[in-house]
Amino acid sequence: QDFYPLSFNISRQIAAVSILLYAYSFLFDDKKFPFFFWIFIATGLHLSSIIFAFCYLVRYVRFSITQYKLIFIVAYSLFFVVLIYKEIFINFVISHFPAMSLYDHLIEDTQTTNKSMVFHLYEFVKLNINLYVSYKFLKNSGNRYVSLFIVSIFAGLFFNAFYGNIARIVLGLSIINVVILASYFSKDKYTTSDKVVYV
Repeated sequence: QDFYPLSFNISRQIAAVSILLYAYSFLFDDKKFPFFFWIFIATGLHLSSIIFAFCYLVRYVRFSITQYKLIFIVAYSLFFVVLIYKEIFINFVISHFPAMSLYDHLIEDTQTTNKSMVFHLYEFVKLNINLYVSYKFLKNSGNRYVSLFIVSIFAGLFFNAFYGNIARIVLGLSIINVVILASYFSKDKYTTSDKVVYV
């Protein structure tokens, strides 16, 4: 019986995510107005979209190939910390961010739901693909959105601790992955490892 209203919530959120993706196309423009205007429009569809106004700060973040070992270590550490200490992690977040109490019923779902080993394996493979592509972009100084992509990797790992309703919030950021991966795999030449990752 809850699926009908839930499907409308999901539809609103996905529509907002589409608008956020359009907003990101203005992220590196000289004028701030178009980016924040489309964030505002997305927020009208789904309130969680307002969070992504902070993505404007990413334009001032520059990751380089020299930092890649650190990116790698932090990403893997976060993956395994969330996997092993999910419940402690959730309790820490709830105790330090009282606003999360609005989502008590969803957090209960998170605490009583154990994600399968297949899910964790899928997330591990996805992490490796994302790290591989970000490494290639950093190495070749390829794409100015790579900083946003790396931030989305970390955000995705953080939200792996939560149940679907809360975890869906990160879609507003991880939508950039679609553009980055499409951009990377639209090149003409592939190495052997590229072909494996592509599959």
